Amino acid sequence: MSVSYVAIGDELLRGNTREANSFTLAQSLSVAGIDLLESRQVSDRLEAIENSVRELARRSRLVVVSGGLGPTDDDQTRQALAALSGRPLQEDPQVITDLVERYTSRGRELTSGNRRQALRPQGSDLLTNPSGTAPGFALRIEDAWVAVFPGVPREFSAMLQVHLSELLGRSKLTSQPRREALMRIFGVAESELQQWMREAPHYDRITIRSLPSFPEIRLFVSSVDQQALQAWTAHLQARLDWRIWSTDPKDSVGKAVVRHLGTMGERLAVAESCTGGLIGDLITDASGAVTTLNA
Repeated sequence: MSVSYVAIGDELLRGNTREANSFTLAQSLSVAGIDLLESRQVSDRLEAIENSVRELARRSRLVVVSGGLGPTDDDQTRQALAALSGRPLQEDPQVITDLVERYTSRGRELTSGNRRQALRPQGSDLLTNPSGTAPGFALRIEDAWVAVFPGVPREFSAMLQVHLSELLGRSKLTSQPRREALMRIFGVAESELQQWMREAPHYDRITIRSLPSFPEIRLFVSSVDQQALQAWTAHLQARLDWRIWSTDPKDSVGKAVVRHLGTMGERLAVAESCTGGLIGDLITDASGAVTTLNA
């Protein structure tokens, strides 16, 4: 049992905008050592929202929902969660007061559409929004907590920082900080690498993410057991040897070549035709390359 995520909005399914909040949530959970079980996108239709949240609530302790809390008629999340929980929508007087003050300070009048942002299912808990006008809310569905946030990435991120820890506590999800290491690997096939990884000790205690992108494989390895992680990575490093060309996510092939040539006191000569100067560009893009290679 873990955390699931639902992004709501026809604009996501039609390609009008990219879904970014699942990335933010996954990163925040990963730091806490908690897995994101599933991430999905659904339309603004009431039935689609209800079905998705109901299904995920049956196998998750916490369901995070983003989107559909705006002032327009296509924002259906409040209504869907009210129907799913069997609770009527009610207007929060304090939110109305805050909205009136906010709009008045800007010389604007609170419209009926904007007033909708003060609605939430009866008995739900308010989740304040430090970066926008639409607050969220949290309520129980089945045996899970469901937390609803606005879909605007800036607001979603700000609210996550404020409320995630408390929501994890409510859901009885214990934070287990996870250590992570990166290996950038060259010169070995992914299938062969998999066999070597299985042979390393404590493989059952390790979580891996293999991201091949020519000409390398970026291998992220993590574990809540620091000793197991150290033993596993030490074994694999000894096996891979020179094939691990870097452990720095910001490193580049050009920088690595310049660094190693400088260490060995060697120079590099390149004759290019079909590559159109690509190799030379990669090398000279590294800071100090010309000085190092001509020394």
